[in-house]
Amino acid sequence: MDTAPRSVPWIEFPHRACLPHLVSLLDQLRARAHAIEAQRNQTHVGLTQNIDNVERAMRMVDGYLRELARQLIVIQPHGPPFSLDGGRTPWPKMKLCEFRTDTRKKLLDRKEVFDYCAIAWQAIPQIGGVVRGVVTVPSFPPAETERMESRLLLGSIRHERQEVRDPERYVLKEVRYHYSTETRGSVVVTADHASGSVVFRLANVVGFETTNSRWPAHRIATDVLDDLTHLVLSQPSRFV
Repeated sequence: MDTAPRSVPWIEFPHRACLPHLVSLLDQLRARAHAIEAQRNQTHVGLTQNIDNVERAMRMVDGYLRELARQLIVIQPHGPPFSLDGGRTPWPKMKLCEFRTDTRKKLLDRKEVFDYCAIAWQAIPQIGGVVRGVVTVPSFPPAETERMESRLLLGSIRHERQEVRDPERYVLKEVRYHYSTETRGSVVVTADHASGSVVFRLANVVGFETTNSRWPAHRIATDVLDDLTHLVLSQPSRFV
């Protein structure tokens, strides 16, 4: 029996140059990982900057609205012209009163940040008390009654709906809305940390309508908020 040790054949590993496809793939993966990591770092830095800008803007808005409410409670400024039917049935001259503010916060990545700030008020007749009015809307087209009810809902206006039907065919001819000349207005400022902006929602600031206006957080300054106040006071404004 042959017990002599056998020689182990020499194994030659291929040279680096012989594996260009393996090396290039690894290099590609490494480069891709570096690019993704850099992009993530850049996104994180950008989001952090957005959050800082929005928080600074919201602190300014919060303080401004609180001070504004304290002054307007005393002044009770005149309100804008109100009418539910495009001016055909105007309301009496109104004043703004009972100003109040609200601020809410939320958690973002386990950190407390602003959610929104708001100022709201009541609008009532300048002279005397709340009076009753009536506006008539034809039943056709249906969009007219839908528009009217949307305005009543937006203004939180107390009202009663009266349907007028043809006495013979009993088809709906028109709808009469009996309402009280008292409404509400508000400005709600919502923080959008992801985009680095703040959104102003104005309700019944200029008549019965809602307007949204988005501003980059870094542009929020006293002059912008002064323009908003001009709008609330029914004065010329460049805010929207």
